[in-house]
Parts: sequence; C-alpha cells; structure tokens
Amino acid sequence: MEGKKLGELVILVALMLIIISIFFSGDGLMGDVKDSVFETIDWVKQFLPTFGIGMDQLSSDTSVTAEHRDQILSLNQTIWKMLDSTNTGCFENFGDFSELGEGGATLTFTQTSSSVDLMVSGGAGGKQFDTSLSISFPGMQLCVIAGPNGIADNFYDHYVDSKEIKVPYYYPVTGINIYYTKDEGKNGNVIRVFDSGGEPVIKDQGNNFESEGWLFKPTEGHICFFPTNDHVNANDNGMADEWFTSKEEDSIPKKAALNNLCN
Repeated sequence: MEGKKLGELVILVALMLIIISIFFSGDGLMGDVKDSVFETIDWVKQFLPTFGIGMDQLSSDTSVTAEHRDQILSLNQTIWKMLDSTNTGCFENFGDFSELGEGGATLTFTQTSSSVDLMVSGGAGGKQFDTSLSISFPGMQLCVIAGPNGIADNFYDHYVDSKEIKVPYYYPVTGINIYYTKDEGKNGNVIRVFDSGGEPVIKDQGNNFESEGWLFKPTEGHICFFPTNDHVNANDNGMADEWFTSKEEDSIPKKAALNNLCN
C-alpha cells in the first residue's frame, strides 16, 4: 500500500510540474514547454518500475512481435483494398494470423457512427497498447457471417452451394475482438463478436477463428469476418472451417478465384 501511495504521489507531483511548466515557462506556450514536459515524464518513469505503476500501458513503444505486426498491417491493407473496390459480393485474403499466443496481440475493432477503429495490444499480459498500429477506417461497417436468422446457412447456400441468394446473409455488429485463448475449450485464435447491445453474437467457444485469412464484402462499406465451427456446414456460430481450405471442391478459396475477388 505504501508503494502504491508513493507512486500516486509521484504522478501527482509530475502533473503539477507539467502545469507549472506550461503556465510559468519564460516563453509561454510557444517556448520550451515540450522539452520541460518530456523531461518531467522521463524523470517520473525512472521511479515507476519500483512502485509497479503500469506506465508501459501508455507507451507507444512496440509491444507486438514483428511477425504479428506484419500480419496486422497486411490485414489493414486488405481492408483498404476492399473498401476502395467498386465490387461487392466479393472476397479477399490477408494471409491469416499465426498463433497469437498468450499475452500476444489482441485486436479490438469498434464500430462508431462514421468509421471502424482498430486498437492493438500485446506485451506482458496483453495489456500494452501499441499506438503505432492504431488505425481508423472511415465509412466502414463491421459485419460477420454468423448470427441469428440463418445468416451463415443463407451465405453457404449461395456462395458455396450455388443456390439462389436469400437474405439475411451477413450480420452487422459493433465490436470484434481477435486474440488467443487456452481457457475456452480448444487452444487457438478466437473471434468474439458483439451486437449493438453489447451482447455476444456467437455462443461457440474455443478456437473459432480458422477462416484462413478470408474476408467478405457483401455491400458497399461492409467488411465481414468469418467465425468458424467444427461441426456442421453452417450454423449460428459461423461456417465450418473446412470451407476455407482448398481441400473442398466448392471451397471459398476456389470460389473466390473464379472472378470473385474485390479487385
């Protein structure tokens, strides 16, 4: 407790010094305030590890491995490509994620009124935000091929089984988390999806993000992720993971290759 209180006192003193630097700097706001502020922060940071204060959670230093960073950047580039494309009802692939691992990268997509915002965390405990990977996609609408009312079944019937299209075949959502778990059934990468009320859309647990990097654009602005299941062709939890490999004759990769990419 004493360490915690002392840490809080150090932070309070730092804030006071910043305020003093701003209002009493010889050159006012246009002077050496920036240098004074960063010198103060550097001074405070040397004490924080002793008190266990989580300053690293606020750091812009990299907390995500180089491999996962490249994969996240590939995902971002793929989303931009799909948004820029005039095609709809089309697919693209970002290359998938390797195992994100415990304490590895966690991707959090949040729907706003005008965009989708992505924040990435990683490092110790998976709680360090890597601000260099934060990005906003204006005009984008999050969606998944899963959820109630036979969405994944309708999608499967048309895009895999080549039957007449029925609606709904995609589900708009307000939040998506992608991360690694070993506590919810099978070990592996998972996707957790939330609707406008903050309720989970998918009830399935375990490694349900085995869609091999495929994304889908149903209509202008909408970009959909594919939750997967291990049991049936399609249900409320998503599509069977086998349809995202080239083993199946009518798989998503083979269908997408037939002039169905978002070029």
